[in-house]
Amino acid sequence: MVGPAEEKVRFEDLADGVLNEYRLKGYRSLEAAEIHIRKLRTFFGDRQATMKHSVPVHKGDRAIDITPDRIQAFMLARQGEGASNATINRETSVLQHAFNLMVKAGRLSRVPHIPKLDEAPPRQGFVEPDEFHMLHEALPDYLKDPVRFLYLTAWRRNEMASLEWRDVEFDRRGNDLVPSAIRLRAENSKNKEARRPLVLAGELFNLIARALRNRRLDCPFVFHDNGQSIGDFRKARANASRESGVSVLVHDLRRSGVRNMVRSNIPERVAMAISGHKTRSVFDRYNIDRCVDPVFAFCRELEESRIQPVRDNQIKDVVFF
Repeated sequence: MVGPAEEKVRFEDLADGVLNEYRLKGYRSLEAAEIHIRKLRTFFGDRQATMKHSVPVHKGDRAIDITPDRIQAFMLARQGEGASNATINRETSVLQHAFNLMVKAGRLSRVPHIPKLDEAPPRQGFVEPDEFHMLHEALPDYLKDPVRFLYLTAWRRNEMASLEWRDVEFDRRGNDLVPSAIRLRAENSKNKEARRPLVLAGELFNLIARALRNRRLDCPFVFHDNGQSIGDFRKARANASRESGVSVLVHDLRRSGVRNMVRSNIPERVAMAISGHKTRSVFDRYNIDRCVDPVFAFCRELEESRIQPVRDNQIKDVVFF
């Protein structure tokens, strides 16, 4: 039996509940959840309010009317739009979580059954050096070094974008300060753990040195776009993929970065410390082998317990203050 209080709960109440929880708990997936909510809104809410900053003018369908058959119709419609089963599962998972929160709050008495679709196996795309070179050449200038950084370190996009100058350590050489290491703070790490310092050497050193040369005093970020932090660059990446003929997702750079480190004979535990992986399952999941490739033999002097200074013969493009 549905009471009058339950009849008042609308789709936007579900959306507000789940998004407010994400904000309250500081979930890094808030942006993704907002995107999922906008997709759900096209079917259950104000269909005119599906843009990023648009505000719904009405609260959408009653929660009790979001039934299993209507949810199935939403899933079929999304498949018709070309959405993958994995994407649809993420969207309906947000909806299910929203219902669960309302039940916990006592505003609803039940959660509709939401089926899970079979998903394709995890993508195992890798970017070979020659492919990366072609892709890199097609990127806009402001993304060239940030994307190369991802390819070298296997960091996540948000981790790269959050890197600030206060996260860079410097060595003094005479009258000059030279960048020597970077660290990822706990608040910028997906697992909320600080990452040990990463020594700057070779091409990685050059990247940070170039960034230092282009530093803006009104911008705290190491990598930036005309003083603004590097945001979502899926469109720029897609354009570069079309121009270069190299089909790449941003996460392919992370997978490739780990493989490159292992192929350059960096120990797995060190590769994991650099990339932030917590278990070695990444090596099994992506069938990463130990074929040694000297092209990516960088940062071998990284030690587990302390920062090593950059050697003189590794310093190029030193920036003077």
